[in-house]
Amino acid sequence: MELDRLHLRGFSIGGASVSDKHANFIQASEQATAADVHAVMEHVRSRVADETGYVLHSEVRLVGFTDAVGQ
Repeated sequence: MELDRLHLRGFSIGGASVSDKHANFIQASEQATAADVHAVMEHVRSRVADETGYVLHSEVRLVGFTDAVGQ
């Protein structure tokens, strides 16, 4: 899996992180903000695109954010 090759499993910003168990999930602590979750998603998407050329798309629709992560 690309997230493992790029050492993104466990990557975190604020209270949000890429799951150590299932790298395709973002976990959020009670202290996490929506911005933390969004920032983790954007960082992962950007790193994968830069390193592999693959563009990841979210399975969920993000409301209130203007970039392409949730599109």
